Amino acid sequence: MLDGMSNSNPLETGGVIGQESIGNIQGNTQKFFIDSWLIDEVTVYDSNIPVQYGGFTGGVVDVTTKKPGSKFGGKLSYRTTQSGWSHYFIDERDREVFNKSESSESQPNFRKDFYSVSLNIPVTEDTKFITSYSRRESVIPLGYFDGYRDTERRSESYYLKGLHNIDGVSYIEASFTYSPYKGKYFVKDTIESDYETVGGGYFASANYFKETGEGGNIKFHADYSFQENSRINSTDYHKTWISSYYKPWGSKADLYDELPSYEGGPGNLNKENGALNLSFDQNLSPRSLWGKHKISYGATYGYIMGRHHRPEEYTLYSGAVLSEDVICIDTETCVDGEQYFTIRSTYPKSDVRAYINQFAAYANEEWRFNRFLFNAGLRVTNDDYMNNTDFSPRTRLQADIFNDNGTILAAGYARYYGSSLLSNKLREGILPSIKNVRWTDKNLVQSWEYTDNQSFTEYNFSDLRTPYSDEFTAGVEQKIFGSILNLNYTARLSEDEFARDYIVLEKDGRRHWRLNNNGSSQYQSVQLKWSKSWKNHSLLFNTTWSESKTSNDNYDSDFSLEDMETEVFLEGKRIKLKDLPRDNFNKPYVLNFAYAGKFFENLTVSAILKYTTPYKKLTSDDDVFVGYGETNPDTGERDEITLASYSIAHINEQYMLDCVFSWKQKTYKDQSLTVTLEIFNILDLKNKIGEGSRSTAAQGYYTYDIYQMGRQFWLGLAYAF
Repeated sequence: MLDGMSNSNPLETGGVIGQESIGNIQGNTQKFFIDSWLIDEVTVYDSNIPVQYGGFTGGVVDVTTKKPGSKFGGKLSYRTTQSGWSHYFIDERDREVFNKSESSESQPNFRKDFYSVSLNIPVTEDTKFITSYSRRESVIPLGYFDGYRDTERRSESYYLKGLHNIDGVSYIEASFTYSPYKGKYFVKDTIESDYETVGGGYFASANYFKETGEGGNIKFHADYSFQENSRINSTDYHKTWISSYYKPWGSKADLYDELPSYEGGPGNLNKENGALNLSFDQNLSPRSLWGKHKISYGATYGYIMGRHHRPEEYTLYSGAVLSEDVICIDTETCVDGEQYFTIRSTYPKSDVRAYINQFAAYANEEWRFNRFLFNAGLRVTNDDYMNNTDFSPRTRLQADIFNDNGTILAAGYARYYGSSLLSNKLREGILPSIKNVRWTDKNLVQSWEYTDNQSFTEYNFSDLRTPYSDEFTAGVEQKIFGSILNLNYTARLSEDEFARDYIVLEKDGRRHWRLNNNGSSQYQSVQLKWSKSWKNHSLLFNTTWSESKTSNDNYDSDFSLEDMETEVFLEGKRIKLKDLPRDNFNKPYVLNFAYAGKFFENLTVSAILKYTTPYKKLTSDDDVFVGYGETNPDTGERDEITLASYSIAHINEQYMLDCVFSWKQKTYKDQSLTVTLEIFNILDLKNKIGEGSRSTAAQGYYTYDIYQMGRQFWLGLAYAF
C-alpha cells in the first residue's frame, strides 16, 4: 500500500529483468517506487492483519508519505557504487564463465548512480506542497559472443503532494507521481536481438479526512493509476540455425561447446494496466457498555483495466536440418545446399483487453473489558470476474495478565483471500501458437503444413474458487528490565491454490492443460524478538524458525493427482514426485542483531549482524536417460524417455555483518551536509549459498559453488537546507 493505494503490480511479473520470454515481459512486483526521503511511516503486517486490508494471502506493507511542512527547505542527494568497490567470491572452476558474464545477476563490471532532489514549499499557513525528483542509472557490460556490450537501465520519479487545512479538524490532500522506466538489452550470443523495455507510469490520489470528536474520524479516498510494461524489438522472429559456413556466428561463443547460430529477438509486446479505486472509512467514537467499544467500518470499489497487445505476428523457427542437396523455395528460412527449418511456431497478432469490477466491505469492533482486549472483524469481497463472494473473518483476543502492560498474552484467527489477478483474465483471451512442420520431396523444400502435434493451456479462472489462507496465531509480550520480549507462533493453511492438470480433448486431438484448485500449502513459524533503547542507542534481536510445504511453486506447475505419482531421481534414487522435498525444504534458523547509535552529535552508526544455521537446499540437475518410448510420427524416430534429476546441496552456517556510518555536519544555520558510507559484508566473509552446474568446451561438465557477494561499498552525499 502507498498512501492508501494498492502498489502491487496486477500484471504478470517474475523472472529476471532482461531475460525475456516470447509471451511475457519481466517486471517488478510493485507498480511505482518513490524516494525514501519522502517516507514518513512504514507499517509491516506479517500476521493478525487488520480487516481493512484485502487481496493477499501473505502480508501487507503500508507506506505513508510525509505531509508538507510549514518551513521552506529541501534536500539534494547522490549515492553510488561500482564493480571496483565490490569483491566477488567466485569458484575457480567457474571463473572464466563469470568473467564473461551473460546475465545481469552476475556483474563483474558495473556502475550504479542514484540522484534525488526534494523541496518543501509552504504557500500559506494552511496550504503546503512537497515535491521531489529522483533518478537511478546503471550501465552493465555483459558478454556478447567473444566480446562485451553494455546494457543500460534508467528509472525516474517525479512527485508532487499538496495539503490544505480546511478548518482545523479536516483537511484534503492530493498527490501525483510520474515514474518512467527504460532499459536497453540484447539476447546473449544472438544477432539482430537488440530490444528496449519501456515501463512505469503515473498515479494520482486524493484524500479527505475529518475528525468527528472523541476519537472518531471519517476518511474518503480516491486514486487512479496507469502503468505499462512494453518491449520494443526490431525483429518479429527468432531462428535457431545450425552453426555452419553460411551461418557461422554460433562458433564465436567460445566458452561453450559450439552453439547454434541464433538470430532475432523476443518480439514486440505491450502490457498495460489502469486502475481506479474509491474507498470510505469511518471510526466511530468509543462507547461504554460493559467496557469500551470502538467500531469501525468501510467499503471499497475498484475498477481494473488490463491490456495484452502483440502488434504483429511473431514466428519461432527450429528443427534445423543439414542437407547438402536441399533446394530452397525461400531464403529466409532455408540455405541452398546447406540447411533448412522443419518446425515453425507462429504467435498470432492479438489485442486482449480485460475489465474487472471489485467490491469490498468490512466492519470491526474493538472491545476492551478490564484486562481483556477483543477484536472481531469481517471482510466481504466480490468481483464480476470469478463471481465468488468471499467472507474473511479476523479475530484476536489479548489479555493483560497482571493489568500493568507487563505481560500480555494473545491469540487470533484470520482468513485471507487472494486477489483475482488481472493477468489471469488476460491469459484467457490470448491466442495459442500454431505449430507447422515441413520436409523435403526430391530435395525440394515443401510448404508448411499443420500438424496435430499441438499443445496449449486452456485458461479459465472464472470457474474456480478464490485461493485463501487460514491463519492461526498465539504469542506473548513481556516487559523486562526496560526491554520488550516477544514470542509469537504463526500457522497458515492455504487451500484452493491455482495449479493445472493434463487432459486430452478428443474434439480436436490437441493436448490441453486445464487449471484447477488442487494446489495447497502449509506454513508455520516461531519468532522471538527482543528490543531495548537507552539515550541515543537501541538494540534489537530477532530469530525465526519456519517450515513450509507446498504442492506446487506456482499455478503453472503441473499438479493432478496422477502427476504426483510420476517418478524422478533424487541423489541417484528413483522416487515419486510427491515425495520430492521442495526447494529450500530444510529451512535454516536465522538470527539477526541490529544496533543503532549516535556519537559526538555528528556520527550515527548502525549495524546488522545476521547468522544463518546450516541447511539443505534442493538443486536441479540434468535429466537422466532411462530408455526409449514410442516412434514419433513427425520424425520417424523413437522418443527418448528421461526423468528429472535432483540433488541436495549442503549449505554451511553463514555470518553477515552490514554497517552504515553517517556523519552529519552543520554548515550554515539549519543547513547540513551528510556523508554516508555503507559497507555490506564488512568482514568480507565467504558464504556459500548454493551449487550450480554447466558444460563448457574447455572443462566439459562440472559443478561449482555459488557464494554471496563479499565486501561492497556504497558512498552517499546529501545536503539539507
